[in-house]
Amino acid sequence: MGLEMPKLKLTSDVKIGQNRLEKTQSGTDNTERTFANLNIYYKPSLFNRLKLQDGMLFLRAFINNYRFSTQSRNFRENSITLGCNIQY
Repeated sequence: MGLEMPKLKLTSDVKIGQNRLEKTQSGTDNTERTFANLNIYYKPSLFNRLKLQDGMLFLRAFINNYRFSTQSRNFRENSITLGCNIQY
């Protein structure tokens, strides 16, 4: 899903989802993954004055949650990443 606001020079997109695999037989794997991605892009008018026509600021946030379990072991992973960059 995305959102654009041309008057504010903002563009954004969001992805949210879940993957799941579960087997009912004993000794088989259970897997689950939930994730969310958010991207926000902004093009300030200052970049045009500095002749950086392709320049853009963006902010990205990612959340990734992963679980894995069997009868003998349990594995879990959580990660959060946040960043900001300028391209020209």
